[in-house]
Amino acid sequence: MQTTKASGKLTMRELALITWRNLIAHEVLTRTSAIAFSSMMASVPFLILALTAFIYLLPDLSGAGSLGIGNLTPEQVEGFLTTAFPPDVALVISDQITHIQHQPPIGLLSISIFVLLWMASTVFVDIMDALNRIYGVDETRAYWKLRLNAIIMMLINLAIGLVALTVMLAWPQILSLLRLSGDDAQLATTLKWVVVPIAVMGSMAMTFRMGPAS
Repeated sequence: MQTTKASGKLTMRELALITWRNLIAHEVLTRTSAIAFSSMMASVPFLILALTAFIYLLPDLSGAGSLGIGNLTPEQVEGFLTTAFPPDVALVISDQITHIQHQPPIGLLSISIFVLLWMASTVFVDIMDALNRIYGVDETRAYWKLRLNAIIMMLINLAIGLVALTVMLAWPQILSLLRLSGDDAQLATTLKWVVVPIAVMGSMAMTFRMGPAS
């Protein structure tokens, strides 16, 4: 693999040309397309799981259960559906929500979890392949070890991402839950802005460390 190296001072045009040639030499565009496609495929089972989890946070639309998250009532949910959708569509959505709440699609959820884990790990397999190409090394790991590393990387990055997202979106509620106020809340908020970026950068560093073949 030949790459173009810069020497001396460069004009913007020369810099752009060298960058483009190196992108082509490393097949970066091809590999980013593969990563994007795998991510898109992994989003389908993820959306199924996320939508199902969201449905269980809603109140029981049959009126037999308790209130939903944020003390939502069935009437509020049905009012939103009739406002956002035509009456027939709102009725179908309401019936499906009630059906899922009372008869969970265990088979579909099990398949979705398996497909999600497999496709999400495939994203990291593609990332590892791209890193091998960028670093100019050949893949020497066995297939099972490659896939296992991808699953481990996926789970760690997923956990860090979910925790970071939860902390950023629900920080006032977290402070209330921990009963922090005044100087304590200010200190905790400062620590949040230190710990969360470090955790995210740590997950990226782990990807670059575990990704390419040694």
